[in-house]
Amino acid sequence: MSQAHSNPQMLLLEPKNVLKFYPPFTTRSTTLLEVTNPTPYSILYKIKTTASFRYYVTPKMGVLLPYSKEVVTIGMKAPKGETEDKFKIVAMVSPETVESSTDLWEAFDESRAMTSKFVVEYVEDQSNESGQTESTVKETTNQTAHVSTVSVTKVLAFIAIGVLAAASRYYGLGGIIQS
Repeated sequence: MSQAHSNPQMLLLEPKNVLKFYPPFTTRSTTLLEVTNPTPYSILYKIKTTASFRYYVTPKMGVLLPYSKEVVTIGMKAPKGETEDKFKIVAMVSPETVESSTDLWEAFDESRAMTSKFVVEYVEDQSNESGQTESTVKETTNQTAHVSTVSVTKVLAFIAIGVLAAASRYYGLGGIIQS
């Protein structure tokens, strides 16, 4: 299935159009969606699904600062069903002033946004001798690496903001750079 776009692509998404879940297909099965903002603009995004009773999404909406990345966790909260589940990410350039992202999404015209669609694929693998599937072990290792990279990046960003704020106060630029 190809990725559907109603407007120009603003975000880089990995995976591109299929969200894979590996056994066991219970509440422990999760997958990751990496969302990257390659633009000089802040981008608002929201993730929707056709089966919200079956999946949780963390975070399900947010703001991506220019040139930043977010790793979204999608997990199962109910066993897989018989229907083909789908997800959609909707994104738009953030307005200069945002009072409440919830109010903004309620009044939003989705036809003006970038949308990308994903289908869910349940991957059936043969178990190895330890009882775990090789893909589950690989997926868990990849998830840990992604979360660690994102955590380090966020910590460094917060440190950089703190240094800039302290420097602005020291040099009398408090009105230019606000902490």
